Amino acid sequence: MSTVQYAGQFVIEKCELITSAGLTINLSSSILEINIFEDIYSNALKGSILCFDTNSLITNTQILGQDYLRLKIVTPGFESNDAEKCFDFTDNVFSVYKIGARNDASTNSEVFELSFMSPEALTNLRKRISKSLTGSPSEIFETLMKSDYSINTGKKLYIEESSGIRKYVVPNVHPFQFIQSLMEEAVSIDTQSPFYLFFENTNGYHFRTLQSLYNQDTKAEFNLGDTGQLQDVGSKVKDIEKEFRTVIADDSNNNSDMLKNIVSGLLANKLRTVDIFNKEITTKDHNYFDDYKKFDRIEGGEKDKPIYNDSPIEEDGSRISDYPDTNIHLVPYQVDKDTGGDPLHYNSQTESYSYTPTTEKDSVQFLKGKMVELATTLSRNMKVNGHTALACGDTITFTKPDLTAKDNGFLDELESGKYLITAARHIFSTVNNKHEIVMTCNKDSHPISKKTDGSIVREKSIPKGKVVVRGDEPK
Repeated sequence: MSTVQYAGQFVIEKCELITSAGLTINLSSSILEINIFEDIYSNALKGSILCFDTNSLITNTQILGQDYLRLKIVTPGFESNDAEKCFDFTDNVFSVYKIGARNDASTNSEVFELSFMSPEALTNLRKRISKSLTGSPSEIFETLMKSDYSINTGKKLYIEESSGIRKYVVPNVHPFQFIQSLMEEAVSIDTQSPFYLFFENTNGYHFRTLQSLYNQDTKAEFNLGDTGQLQDVGSKVKDIEKEFRTVIADDSNNNSDMLKNIVSGLLANKLRTVDIFNKEITTKDHNYFDDYKKFDRIEGGEKDKPIYNDSPIEEDGSRISDYPDTNIHLVPYQVDKDTGGDPLHYNSQTESYSYTPTTEKDSVQFLKGKMVELATTLSRNMKVNGHTALACGDTITFTKPDLTAKDNGFLDELESGKYLITAARHIFSTVNNKHEIVMTCNKDSHPISKKTDGSIVREKSIPKGKVVVRGDEPK
């Protein structure tokens, strides 16, 4: 096993293009740059490969955008047979779906770009499902991803078990479209969290909650500081570990948006549940401050504080979270009160209504607001020296110095802490011989409580009378 010599070093062990005619072309010596994109809100990996060509490959080998790309990239020092520490797409190849820009570089040479993506995304678009399925949302997800009539993937699946056994009728839709609906009503057995995500990263496919991602061990530590220092004067041997930890570029956004958070229902909303079977209507209010600790947040402790101040804003003591009518959800629901089951689906094996009713009423008040909260609480875009063991969905620790914060150990307490990688772009440049990652990192809480010793109550308005304006007044 070779050792890494500098931060960002990488080795392309394999890069082969398999054309629609079955011809295998080794692109390793032609690569200028490879980009791989991953996102926790995306159901497939995407990427591009930029090549320098002197042999008219596109014309002579009939590259059509109907090809496959076999790719394996490793970071020296990691075991190349460890699937979670290298990018290995030799068995599960990419689909090349587009020939991009083609530009002349010089006489008899050109630079061309091929766009590729996970073949599961194309399979999803080619197939529709009309079928009855029974099981928990997590079980049905696994069925759809593995079955011949659906996605039929050979990739690793990371699944968090969900509660309830339901009977579903899939109404002639694409597999991923139905998985999205499963995601919206799945509730975790372990944490009772409704915040399920369905995404692919470089390790495989994930059907799991935000809380599951938060509970992982952090994969890396980063800080704003100087780049790797020489270990001793005149040696020219760099501190590689420090280079890996040092952020190359950072752009922070503390962009809480009151308007967006009101509209999304994050701060307050109302749920009206209509039980069609029992002819009952129930109402339940969601309050941001009162429900703040209902689900685990990224830090998982005392550093998880609300992003807003819960001081009154009106003379009657109302806070910004005390207006549930800003967002109203209406959810039809039916339950057999004797069995607690879904009365629309009879279980002939148990001779009862034993299937679980819809769980939408348990999640709808939180889902939309939660994703807005994650995106707008604390967000930062960072460029770092890359390695192939880091992927979106991982958590990291970030440290930002603040020379004025003596009591906090000269650290910026607000922006330092644990972050979730929500998106990443892996850049493998053979020109610079370097792997860099541009990643978006988010967190859903502040580490510092907001001050409540002041008053922000809006004074009650006093009527000023009215002025009648006539339309026929002289100009």
